[in-house]
Amino acid sequence: MPGATEDRTWAPPPGVLPGPGRPTPRGLWVCLAVVLVGVLAAAAGMALYVHGYRTFTVSSAAMRPTLQPGDKVTVRRIGAGELHRGDVVVIAVPDWMERAVVVERVVGLGGDRITVGRDGALTVDGKAVQEPYLKPGGGSGERPFSAVVPSGRVFLMGDNRNDAFDSRYHLDEQQGSVSTAGLRGRVERVRSGSGDRYLTPTLAFAKVGDGRVAQEDPVQYLLLVVVGGGLALAGLIATPVTLRVSRRRARLRTTEG
Repeated sequence: MPGATEDRTWAPPPGVLPGPGRPTPRGLWVCLAVVLVGVLAAAAGMALYVHGYRTFTVSSAAMRPTLQPGDKVTVRRIGAGELHRGDVVVIAVPDWMERAVVVERVVGLGGDRITVGRDGALTVDGKAVQEPYLKPGGGSGERPFSAVVPSGRVFLMGDNRNDAFDSRYHLDEQQGSVSTAGLRGRVERVRSGSGDRYLTPTLAFAKVGDGRVAQEDPVQYLLLVVVGGGLALAGLIATPVTLRVSRRRARLRTTEG
């Protein structure tokens, strides 16, 4: 009819929703992002833990009573600049014995003057060191001596002074010191027949200075692994749920249309 307009209303084909009614992939992308973040976090935590820690088995009585033969020690890899007097370390000593690796205590750093008197008492730079970790009844086990530790090296002594093959027996070689280039790491944890324990830093060298008083805990890396794994698992569980909910909403909107 002339002058008349036809009122046409567009309708989508059956089963096809207009733009606002389509199920969006937003929820799915969120789930996948959570999974990815979780996997990356767990992988990072595991890599840091594996790279930062190693395990060694104690094979001698040199560190009794602190460490017993057969104990398994967790060693944290550190640089020479992170060493402190009093640290128990795993270190290679090629100057003493080819391919030898020992577990002993650092009693002197580069520049320190180490002195042991007739009574077995240790002094560092003239300051007396009270050593509560020594095996009871154990003295120096050798004649008195004095040595100055060269730069870039450390002076080692076992806690079982009467049965330790340490720096005291190599005073004619670099003042008995050992190069820090052979450092494998610092003992942080001990696993023995009586259970697991952290090796608490000693306060014996507090008067000398530069003594370590805080224990670094590898649990931070393991926590990252646990949290990351939890995120990844949550994302994986949520993904099919999100898909089902999205499809159900799509069907409802199609029916209503």
